[in-house]
Amino acid sequence: MRATAQIIVLATVSLLTIGVLMVTSASMSLDDPPMTLDVVLHAKPVRALGLALLALAIGAVVPVGLLIRGADRIARTSPTRVAWAALILMGGMLLLAAISPYIPGLGHEANQSRRWVRLPGVPFTFQPSEIVKWGMIPMLAIVLWLRQDAVSTRLRSALPLLAACAFLTVPVALEDLGTGALLAVVAGAMLVSAGVQWWKLAPLGLAALAGGVALILAEPYRMQRIRTFLDPFQDPQGAGYHVIQSMATISAGQGVGRGLGMGVQKFGYLPEDQTDFVFAVIAEELGLAGVALVIFLYLALLWAGLAVVRRQQHLALKLTALGIITTLGVQTAINLLVVTGWAPTKGIPLPLISAGGTAWVMTSASLGLLVAIDRAGADDSADDDDEDGWDEVGGREEEDAGKGDAPPSDWDADDDEDDEWACDDEDEP
Repeated sequence: MRATAQIIVLATVSLLTIGVLMVTSASMSLDDPPMTLDVVLHAKPVRALGLALLALAIGAVVPVGLLIRGADRIARTSPTRVAWAALILMGGMLLLAAISPYIPGLGHEANQSRRWVRLPGVPFTFQPSEIVKWGMIPMLAIVLWLRQDAVSTRLRSALPLLAACAFLTVPVALEDLGTGALLAVVAGAMLVSAGVQWWKLAPLGLAALAGGVALILAEPYRMQRIRTFLDPFQDPQGAGYHVIQSMATISAGQGVGRGLGMGVQKFGYLPEDQTDFVFAVIAEELGLAGVALVIFLYLALLWAGLAVVRRQQHLALKLTALGIITTLGVQTAINLLVVTGWAPTKGIPLPLISAGGTAWVMTSASLGLLVAIDRAGADDSADDDDEDGWDEVGGREEEDAGKGDAPPSDWDADDDEDDEWACDDEDEP
């Protein structure tokens, strides 16, 4: 296992462990016994930790290299058809997940929000937006790989993909505007990285921004959050209470921290202390050392992820890795800005730490997939060293030998297409 893969695994496990400790601590009440190892091991987050570690392991052993070589062979004859199939199949499944909270009998409401689903006969709920958030990344990567030449030259070639992203983002944004905005940012980053000129996406970005503003104006509580961000002390016991208590919790640690389990603000003062504002509890109980450790682990994950992106040669895998670290980085940044009062209050959890079984499992599985992508890059590098024809002193042997027998490019079959998203055969509808 490469050093980057080891860093990803160790940082993920470390953040999950911190999550178990801090969520358990934040869930304590005055009637609970002192926080001990036995208390932690029997807490509910430990079960979520087990599932997250299993997801991390499964993601890490996915045979990415084998799958991508098979996809290369399938897509060689008709990349347009394969792109349509991937978009319809994967987009359809993600759309079903996105609208599932609105389906009667499935949607589960909590805190005046319908973001969860409870299946009949299943004793727990899950959050479909997490599935959409992480599932959209491979969908975008695969389609952009198959249609790279088309989408990088003409924006209209990317319109079906953009429409799919919109259909996935809108149902999520209606109940969770922060996650919807995150989906839009990640999709835009992946499109630009695939070769789409940013200035061509600018009008669509402005339209998405206008839609976000409309959603803010449509809900009075969202407008109140903006006003509170500008001056939280105008209503300290009402709208500004949450952010004021968050800053008070952070300052209560006084740099050295009160000690694990010894925080005070979690006892009815700080709202959402187990989920979106758990970072404030970390600052109170573990002090600057705990804060620095958490930030260091996130930076280590991002550094290792960028190393995977730089080394990977296959576009689909490169874009998948980029989407994973972009999602992780942007989500972490938003949460830290909100908790410290530098952004309006928004329900964006801290990855791998904030309570949430679905989030832990999906994030861990995605980071495990990042490890598998890194392994695939290592395998490709080894194959290139064996087959690229370079001798020991760096000279290429028979550079042009066999060039005439090389297989056609993936894009040769589509060079003459008038509509990149039309069927390959002109006589078909």
